[in-house]
Amino acid sequence: MISIEKAYVHSFNLKKITTNNGEERTVFNARVLINRSRYNEETDQYDDRGSFWVSFSLWGRAAEAFQGLNLTGARLLIVGELAQESWTDRESGETRTGMRFNGREAALLPGSIESVKFKAAKAGETPPLPEDTASEPRD
Repeated sequence: MISIEKAYVHSFNLKKITTNNGEERTVFNARVLINRSRYNEETDQYDDRGSFWVSFSLWGRAAEAFQGLNLTGARLLIVGELAQESWTDRESGETRTGMRFNGREAALLPGSIESVKFKAAKAGETPPLPEDTASEPRD
C-alpha cells in the first residue's frame, strides 16, 4: 500500500456499474497528475523530478463520498496500489501499457478547499463542532 499526497485531478467521472455477479457498485475514475516537484531553496523555484499521469479508480463508499463535487484541479491524497495495465487501442489495434492507481481511500487536501459544510451526524457518530468553535482545539 502506498500513499501519494500530490495527485492533481485533471478529469473524472463517477458512475454506477453492474459487476459480473450482478452487483451494482459506484466507481470514481480520474486522470491525475502525480506531481513529484520539490522546492529548491538555492534557485527559489520548484524542480520537476519526473511528474507523471496515471489513471485512478476508487470503488464503493469511498467513491460515493465524491458525489456532487467538482474535483477538476483538486489536490488529493490517495492511498492504494500502483499497477501496470495493458489494453488494445481501439483505433490502431496496438497493445498499449500504462499505470493505474487502484485506490483504497482518497481525501481532498486543504489547499484545494474553499469552504467546508459538514453533513448531519448519523446515529453513533461524533458530530462536527459548531461553526463558532471550529477553530478551537478539541479536548
